[in-house]
Amino acid sequence: MRIVLNIVLYLGICNIIISKESFFISKESFFIESYKENIKETRDTIDLSCINFLDERNKKDSISLSDLGQGELFPSYSGEIKQGFFSVNFIGKTKKERFFWSIYNNKGFFKNNNPYLKNSRDIEKIINKRRGNYYILVVFLSNKYIKHIDKNTGDFELSKNAVNEIYLYENNQWKFIKKEKNNFSIIPSLNYYVNIINEYKK
Repeated sequence: MRIVLNIVLYLGICNIIISKESFFISKESFFIESYKENIKETRDTIDLSCINFLDERNKKDSISLSDLGQGELFPSYSGEIKQGFFSVNFIGKTKKERFFWSIYNNKGFFKNNNPYLKNSRDIEKIINKRRGNYYILVVFLSNKYIKHIDKNTGDFELSKNAVNEIYLYENNQWKFIKKEKNNFSIIPSLNYYVNIINEYKK
């Protein structure tokens, strides 16, 4: 869906789709198992009774590896809910786990394989098997910042005050981390997301 791909770019995620093969996350998948509905709002969390970032029905593309042009890859996918658009990003908790996805790691995800032969199922299996090794970070863009969407081209226009909301999935809750002005000219690196998480956990 062109709209979603454009939105993801503005969220600071530039995805390469490694394979056209889509994948299905079953009800037994950790995405659904880990989600707890109707979490009450507290000072540090948002109300998820109407926002379920991990519901497979809200996914708009298959999980893939973001490409920042420097070999700094990490699994992510984009989605849409009635409130807006978002990206779900899986950030390794350790340098070793993050390096696993690097195209320069001949012992990691791309060992003995052409990167373009890898597909969504390969990524999904690894994430499900090693889910405890990852932070789940969501970057959300509210519909209120979208001024116009061209239904024919998928192009859109955002208001000048567009803001991204960033949330971290922790202890079965989405914890608000920060709001940041949507900067169209900067594509955040993997280290950018790592720094956001580290700053929050200080």
